[in-house]
Amino acid sequence: MSRDRRRVLAVVVVGLVPWVVLFYPGGQEAYFAAGLLSYTGNFVTLPAYLSRAVPDFLPFASVFSILPQRLLAWPTSVGLWLLALASSLLGSYEDRRVTDGLLVVAGLSQLTFALGFWTAEGYVAIPIGAVLLVGLGVLDWRSSGRRWLSASRE
Repeated sequence: MSRDRRRVLAVVVVGLVPWVVLFYPGGQEAYFAAGLLSYTGNFVTLPAYLSRAVPDFLPFASVFSILPQRLLAWPTSVGLWLLALASSLLGSYEDRRVTDGLLVVAGLSQLTFALGFWTAEGYVAIPIGAVLLVGLGVLDWRSSGRRWLSASRE
């Protein structure tokens, strides 16, 4: 498998693992890029979650004024991850620094989402996705940055 395919596969896999695992009195939830899985086994997609969180009579732009900032970090990080995935699929046209930067910012956004739960008593959030997104972005940037620097010196 080529290095480009492995990178795309790594970006896809990061999107499939739970990004935040939340433990609270009475249950637990796992937040993925596609939605959340509750302790009862119900899966709610991100678009369905947003449609329930925002009344139908409000325009889309009102989403950003209604939801708390910590809850906006989840859809923001999903959007950034999707952009990184699209960038990685560009193949030879891709600028890896852009893809890696999107992954790191998505991870930091996901960390904001997870840390927002720590303010509630009895809530414990484990930011798995934040660690993986930032880790993948930084490790790939370091390896591609070394190749870029060595090529520019020649």
